[in-house]
Amino acid sequence: MPGGRPLAIVMVMGLTLKGHGRDRTLKGHPATGHAHRVDLDVCHAQTDLLRSIRYHDLLRSGRLSNRGVHTCQRTDLEKVCYGYRGNGQERGGYVETDEIAMLIATLGSRRGGPGTRAHAARMLGESRDPRAIAPLLDTIEDTGDPYKTPVVMAALDALPLFGDALEPALQRILDDPADFRRRYAPRLLVSARGVAAAPTLLRLLDDADDEVAMNAATGLGALHDPAYTAPLRAIVADTTRLPLLRGVAASAVGMSGGPDAYDTLAPLVGSDEQSLVAGAIDGLAELGDPRAIPLIQALLASNRLDERTTRGAKLALISMRARRE
Repeated sequence: MPGGRPLAIVMVMGLTLKGHGRDRTLKGHPATGHAHRVDLDVCHAQTDLLRSIRYHDLLRSGRLSNRGVHTCQRTDLEKVCYGYRGNGQERGGYVETDEIAMLIATLGSRRGGPGTRAHAARMLGESRDPRAIAPLLDTIEDTGDPYKTPVVMAALDALPLFGDALEPALQRILDDPADFRRRYAPRLLVSARGVAAAPTLLRLLDDADDEVAMNAATGLGALHDPAYTAPLRAIVADTTRLPLLRGVAASAVGMSGGPDAYDTLAPLVGSDEQSLVAGAIDGLAELGDPRAIPLIQALLASNRLDERTTRGAKLALISMRARRE
C-alpha cells in the first residue's frame, strides 16, 4: 500500500501458528484454506485476543473467516496493544467492530499494562461517547499501586471532556453517602461544567464528608469569580470547622480574587494552626498582592513554620516575585 508497509492484525480462535522467527504463517481453517502472514514485531497472535487499541480507521480493509481470522491493512504502524474479543458485523465482505466497546474492554482488562489501559481511558475521553462515562467512573479508586495509578489519573483527566453529559452520573455518586468517589465529584463537576457547577459546589461546602467539602471549596476557587468569596470566607471564619478545611477555603479565597481577599488572608498567617497558615500562604500567592511579600518574608524569618509550610512559603515568594517581573 502507498504510504507504508501493510500490517496484518489477527484474531485467532482455535488456529495455530506455524513457522519460526519473527515472520510466521498462520495455518488457515480447512474450510477456507486461507493463510495469513503475521509480522510479530508489531502484532503477536493469541488464541482469543485481537491486540489493538490505537486504530483510527482500523478496518480500512479486512475480512473475517467463519473461524474468526481477522486481517486488516494499516499504513500507520502504531503500537498494537491489549486486545478485545471481536464481535464485528459483516458488511459487504468487510467487518466493522465497535471501537468504543473495544476501548472499554481494554480499560477494564487486568491483562493490559497500565500504559495501555491509561491510553484507552484517554481515547474514550476524546471520543465523548456517553457509553464511556460509567466504565471510566468505575476505574476510579483510592490506590497507591503504580500499576493502577496511571489508569486512575487518565480516567480523571478524561471524564471532564464529556461536559454536561457527566453531571447525572456524578449526581448519582453524590447521592450515595457510601460511595468513596464522592470526594472526586466536585473537581470533576467544575472541570466538566465550569460555572454551571457552582450551585452544586455551594451545597457541598456543608457536606458531612470534609474531603468532599474541601474539593468543593477548591472547585469554587477554580472559577476565579469574586462572587464566591463570601461563602468561602464564611468557612475560613468558622472555628468549628476542620482547620484543614478552613485552610483549603483560605486558598480558594485567594483564587477567587475578591477585593477583600487580602484582608481576609493576611491575619491568618499568625494562626497557630499550620494547615490554616499554609492555606493563607497559598491564597496570598494565588492573589498575587505585592503586600504579601514582606508578610511572608517575616513569617519565614520567625522560624515557626513546619517543613512543609516553609517550603510552601518559599514557593509562594518565588511565584509572587516572578509575577512582578
